Amino acid sequence: MPPLLATLEDFAAVRGVPFDPTDLQALIALEGASGLVRSYCNRDFTYVEDDEIIVFPRGTPGLVLPELPAYEVSAVSAVASDGVETELEVGDWFLDGASGLLYRTSGTYPWYSSWGWHPVPASRVGVTYTHGYIMPGEEAIDGVEGLPAELSLAVLSIAARNTMTVASGGQAVRSKQVGSYQVAYGDTTTTVDEVGITAAERQVLERYRIMATP
Repeated sequence: MPPLLATLEDFAAVRGVPFDPTDLQALIALEGASGLVRSYCNRDFTYVEDDEIIVFPRGTPGLVLPELPAYEVSAVSAVASDGVETELEVGDWFLDGASGLLYRTSGTYPWYSSWGWHPVPASRVGVTYTHGYIMPGEEAIDGVEGLPAELSLAVLSIAARNTMTVASGGQAVRSKQVGSYQVAYGDTTTTVDEVGITAAERQVLERYRIMATP
């Protein structure tokens, strides 16, 4: 199971209840909210060293790596239609870690694209790279970013809303004070979209969303 995008301790704090590591309802709520955020953003966010993937060039100046931030590329290979891989020089590639774009800067091909980068010499490219964030509550690693606090807050907000709705017997939460949250129960539906998030949560998540490619 992927790690949670927020801690049970923080979830207890925002709900104004004592921390209980055996609180199954809280754990399920956080798992669901973390999964929803990952699905919506098309990203796992988890820190992984030397992750091996296959990238399909899409006619853009650089290869698009699916997980951000990207820290280091340790291997690149051209992948033939029969699956045979030909190792390429890592030094012939430049990684823009913030955007997740991997550019080919040199090689045996004598021409350049209009952007100044060499074209990718294969229809499929194998990339081994290190990416992602340290999750809340995990030990820090030098040079690796922690998960942005606003993402954790979005997860906590979604999880708290779902927990309150369950506690109210399925009725919408409208206005009762619980810790830092003011909620109540009634027949009016909560203002969430078809995905299950609010406009404020969507505004945060859109900054980290990567559009899925066919």
